[in-house]
Amino acid sequence: MSRRRAIIVTAVFLTGMIGCGGGTPLETSADDVASESASIAPADGSTLDNCVEEPRADLGLEPGWTVCADSGLIPPTDGFGFENWGGPPTSDAYTPSLAVSMFGEKAVCLDTSNGCVLHPAAQQWIDQMNLAIQGGRCEGMAVLSQRFLEGRDDVSSFQAGASATSELSRDEVTVGTSIARWWASQTFPAVRAATSPTLEWEPLDIAARVAEALRDGEGATIGLYSEVGAHAITPIAVSTDGATTVVIHVYDNNYPGRILPVFIDRASGEWTYDMAATNAGVDSEVWSGGVGTMDLTLMDEREVAVPAPWTDDSDMKGATVLTVSTGGASAAGVELDFSGEVLDSRNVLQKRDGVSVYPFRGARRGTGAVIVIEARAGAFSAKPVIGEVLDDSTTTVRMVLTVDLPGKNSTQIDGSYEETDFEALPSIYVDATNDDPSMEIDGDGSLMVDVAYGDEGYEFDLEGDVDFSFEESGDEGDLSLLDDQGNSIWEDSSDGENADGEFTETSIDYDAETGILEESSIEAESYELDVELLTWILDTLQDVLDDWVAVLGDGFAEFFGDEFIEEFTSILDDIEAEIADGDDEDGEPESDDGSVPEEEPSSEDEPSESESPTDEPESDEILPDAPGTTVVDDEPSSDDVSDDGSGGGSGDGSGDVDDDVEP
Repeated sequence: MSRRRAIIVTAVFLTGMIGCGGGTPLETSADDVASESASIAPADGSTLDNCVEEPRADLGLEPGWTVCADSGLIPPTDGFGFENWGGPPTSDAYTPSLAVSMFGEKAVCLDTSNGCVLHPAAQQWIDQMNLAIQGGRCEGMAVLSQRFLEGRDDVSSFQAGASATSELSRDEVTVGTSIARWWASQTFPAVRAATSPTLEWEPLDIAARVAEALRDGEGATIGLYSEVGAHAITPIAVSTDGATTVVIHVYDNNYPGRILPVFIDRASGEWTYDMAATNAGVDSEVWSGGVGTMDLTLMDEREVAVPAPWTDDSDMKGATVLTVSTGGASAAGVELDFSGEVLDSRNVLQKRDGVSVYPFRGARRGTGAVIVIEARAGAFSAKPVIGEVLDDSTTTVRMVLTVDLPGKNSTQIDGSYEETDFEALPSIYVDATNDDPSMEIDGDGSLMVDVAYGDEGYEFDLEGDVDFSFEESGDEGDLSLLDDQGNSIWEDSSDGENADGEFTETSIDYDAETGILEESSIEAESYELDVELLTWILDTLQDVLDDWVAVLGDGFAEFFGDEFIEEFTSILDDIEAEIADGDDEDGEPESDDGSVPEEEPSSEDEPSESESPTDEPESDEILPDAPGTTVVDDEPSSDDVSDDGSGGGSGDGSGDVDDDVEP
């Protein structure tokens, strides 16, 4: 492992392990959370009977109501000045730099000798997240606003001159990438393991636990689920009339500057929320529910060292994981068929042993989801469903479905469909009940299939009635294309390793009508990772160290121990040296081979031949203390990622509608 890679990996781990700005030290791994989720237990019911605080005026309570707990969050200043929005990512796009800042170079990059050559599965993850987040950003906004309130993040380091959350602009790369980072956290096994048990709680138990968390200064977010979508909100306070009703007062980023109530009836245990549109500008509907329609995530549960979802270290690799989205363009989901028993991922109340469905919080109707199928659930077929199109002007819907099997294989299916062709979506059969998982895709029409098998990548551009088959056998994976009679058209075996350090992808184009098959080898693209990321990591880690020294004083050494302090300080020194090594004598940044790259054009300069004037939004300029900084050099070519930052794929009308509409 290179020195630079070791620095980033270790730094990412430490920033995940230690909360910034005075948070408590976290020594919890993803596995710890998964195995100790029972520690997130409902509060004692007496919490809601011990409510004696006088309500503040902006809660809008009638005389006789009392407050159980209050975080002090004031939405006009502590909430964002902009509302939750849908549409293509810009400042919040998932890029190689953002992925590296979350998971480290070792997991994201196959090679770093000259920039970052992406792991094929990392490219799939970036493409999937860039589409999924288009449904809405409420999860990321709910988390980040709470982090600012608690001092885990500092508003002033996100935007020059800002002193309150409400002053931040969503166009700032610092803000956008952080919203994206925390939006994605809902998909991680550690967070899911912590949140899932709370779906089995009574809403009153969740209210009691929220009150307890607010009293203890713990941040939290609440997820609400209905047949029309999933939404994330930030709890502010809990109050009661002492008899029939409990209220969780929330900041809902669909409605900037307001405090809204979630009512819970003590007798029935049901909750009601009458402003729960999934995105701002969408007509609100009254949402309600009981057990299984509300959950809770504590902020500390998000601050764990998270392995990349596609690596062997991830809890995801022990099961088949489906991730589906249409970017909020339609009521997307997957119908799973277990020998005649059908489960629809869009129905959050439908259950099956060994199957867990996690709808994306922050999306529109149907949302899309992560679906985890354990081996004990048995073999199954899966049929992606586009569902109801939400915008009458949309004529084509893009759907991306990623099937991550146990072992080395992750397959991404990308297609765009006219409304008349919705039934043409491929059917998939998966058998992962033994050590050699297999999968078949029954395709009909235009279909892009990307396969990441270990370090090797395959890209299939298929037209017509053609099937794709994969079967793992020992340490190798067998891939093949079959015609409508089951005859082999093309086949290959892969050991998942790159030969002689060559980083290429196999490209297969096949048209069933003409019978023409073209095979070629494409050199993998390399993305330059900017020194800005290292600069931010250095600043962040140094801030953490300074904060702990200020809080603990003479007790700092005793609390952490000499070994930890020595290692932590050494990392700071190494990063500082790495940044210095990245500058030549004139202060110009060096590339990985020591040469000085051409200077990036400023906003006043003419773009280079490889950069169109509209490819980079003004908001993507890099600021100095940028958490999860992305850089102009991260933008892949049009072959890999479209101009909106989402993954490749064909077709128009793929949910590319900005839903930022005044309510």
